Amino acid sequence: MSLYNHTPTLLQVDASDRGHVEDMLCRLDSFAQEGGESVLGDFLLAIVNGDLMAAVAHADETNAKYLCQYARYVFNQLPGTHVLVSRPVLRMIKTLQDAVGPVTTEMVEQALEEFRAALSSRVRAVRC
Repeated sequence: MSLYNHTPTLLQVDASDRGHVEDMLCRLDSFAQEGGESVLGDFLLAIVNGDLMAAVAHADETNAKYLCQYARYVFNQLPGTHVLVSRPVLRMIKTLQDAVGPVTTEMVEQALEEFRAALSSRVRAVRC
């Protein structure tokens, strides 16, 4: 059972595709509920990250028909922390790659730790 409302999205889906699309929406829900910690395939990760070209490249026939619905669902229904911050983080990594060359795993892990610490302190400040 999802915490998110699938009905508006599923009303736009052919009856024969509803099971497939519902499964994808449930995977997106899990991803948001777990704060971006669950594993997504290349297609859904591209949708979450707003990477249309990668989403098209990784979509199967059914998912290709509903790219717009998935994008709307993520934007309107999943205001999870990962969904809200992943795009700026990806842009920052791309900018860093353009400036200094290849980004190592260690650089990303260090930046992620700093980001989590900053986000955590901001959340604590807002709660006070």
